[in-house]
Amino acid sequence: MMPSALGQGLRTARHEVSTVCADASASPCLGTLWAWFQTSSTSGASPIKLSWLPSTSPRGELRVDIPPGLPTHRPPPPPPGPRVPAMPIATAALGNPTLNMFRNSNVLSDLTSLFSVEGLVAVVTGGGTGIGLMIAKALEHNGAIVYIVSRRLDVLEAAASEHNRRGNLIPLQGDVTDRESMQAVAETIRERHGYINLLVNNAGLAKNFLPKLPGPGEVDIKKYQEMLWNAGTPQDFSDAFDVNVSAVWYNAVCFLDLLDAGNKRGNTPGVSSQILTVASGGAFRKDDKVFSVSYTLSKSAATHLGKMLAHFLKDWQIRSNVIAPGIFPSEMVDGLISEEYVRASVPLHRAGTIDDMGGLVLFLSSRAGAYLNGTVQLIDGGRLLLYPSSY
Repeated sequence: MMPSALGQGLRTARHEVSTVCADASASPCLGTLWAWFQTSSTSGASPIKLSWLPSTSPRGELRVDIPPGLPTHRPPPPPPGPRVPAMPIATAALGNPTLNMFRNSNVLSDLTSLFSVEGLVAVVTGGGTGIGLMIAKALEHNGAIVYIVSRRLDVLEAAASEHNRRGNLIPLQGDVTDRESMQAVAETIRERHGYINLLVNNAGLAKNFLPKLPGPGEVDIKKYQEMLWNAGTPQDFSDAFDVNVSAVWYNAVCFLDLLDAGNKRGNTPGVSSQILTVASGGAFRKDDKVFSVSYTLSKSAATHLGKMLAHFLKDWQIRSNVIAPGIFPSEMVDGLISEEYVRASVPLHRAGTIDDMGGLVLFLSSRAGAYLNGTVQLIDGGRLLLYPSSY
């Protein structure tokens, strides 16, 4: 019996009739009964008899026997001051922001808004070719404003001319290994917009390509040593780390105030600012069939750096996630791999496409992926399953 019905019953029912309150463990029912019992007892009336009855409910039923002559008025309002509510948890929830935030947790956005990047302002380094251009196109074609950054202005302008759909694929020349150059890029965007929502550290470099290494017993250790020694130079190693690691760190730092401004602007509701680091599935490989030791090591470092950035920036609600691609069409792999090689080395028997990369980036950049932070997204068609790895 609900409290209102119980009160009505106490006012109008004959005193000889017993009242049963089903599922009496409900706090409103018990609270009303107890308050009424206390008031009636102090008035000198006969005591109320409370007893439990068997019931199909595991909590039983509360039987309330109301003797004849018992007053049936409702209790007066409690005096002003603090009191314990009948349902402390539920009552607290009504004014508790921490609990209120769960109210809409089961309300699903429609498909369009869930994956929308409309109005998002993004910077994509290495955005003129390869994976960077795939990312830039996926964002711009779906409503984002995208600045593509590279040393080669002619490549950027050609990409913008050919692939612009909404006129928001914007070339900006900048060298990711030159801090002053990237500060100039950031200043240009600051003057135009005052904020960004997404930084994609995509620019990459591969050197120190290994030759096909012999199998066990095919050469002696001296020959093996010579092959490894001559696979690039120490400067090649440094160049790879400059682009693939150092630039990721300094570019992230360079755009921090703009990413923070993006959070404060709130132009992407429910989606906080984010840094995406494009590493490589090769970052996890441990075998001797990798294309380049310096590339593999530097991408391992970039992957770890992406995780570290999530910790560095957590207090500002700036997220950091890592994309680890397998084989995708790009300048880096042109001439190095064949279609036959791809079919043999990828369980899905194909290279990645713009739909594969674009779909992942739209997920990560929209409300759909807004709860991801500090993660690594491997997208390689299962390629890493074929090699010893740390993934």
